[in-house]
Amino acid sequence: MGIGCSKAIFSGIALVLVLTGCRSGSTDTNTVIAKIGNEKVTETQFHDLIKALAGDPESANEFLTEEKNRGQRNEFLTKYIEGKGLIMMAKDEGLDKDIKIRLQVDDAIINIYAQALIERRMPTEEPTEEQLLEVYNEIAAQQKAMGNGMPPFKEAKPHLPPLWKQKQQQGIAESLMKEIKEKYPPIVADEYKTAIG
Repeated sequence: MGIGCSKAIFSGIALVLVLTGCRSGSTDTNTVIAKIGNEKVTETQFHDLIKALAGDPESANEFLTEEKNRGQRNEFLTKYIEGKGLIMMAKDEGLDKDIKIRLQVDDAIINIYAQALIERRMPTEEPTEEQLLEVYNEIAAQQKAMGNGMPPFKEAKPHLPPLWKQKQQQGIAESLMKEIKEKYPPIVADEYKTAIG
């Protein structure tokens, strides 16, 4: 696992801490490799965390076992423990009960879950030539309406897959909201109904 991968893992620490919080009373009896306050991190927990953040078993195994990655492993664990300490201090100072902070935490969780739900529903296959041509034609029509030209399809084609992906994400986000409303119908008082739309 290279430096880029380890930086991606470091950025995942905050996500893990927000979603898991500080859990105490773990039933994991494995070797304790770190402790802060009454929180313990066992080797098994640490390995599970790395496996979840790495995304694939080979990268996780390399990060966890190769000597060249020892410094990065230790730095990751240190930052993870520091993050747990930060959560403990925030709770001790009552920030978990501060409505303004709670709204910000909830907003972060909503965004993380939304991204994860959209990614789960994204097609895994690459776009076909016809799908790219459809995106191209939509953009060309928009540009023409604004009086602008477009390069030929062959020239534009390498730039179209990210636009196709963005279009898929937008469609999935819209259908996700419909799915949520069907599964969990919102009930709002009459004088507040415009807030739901």
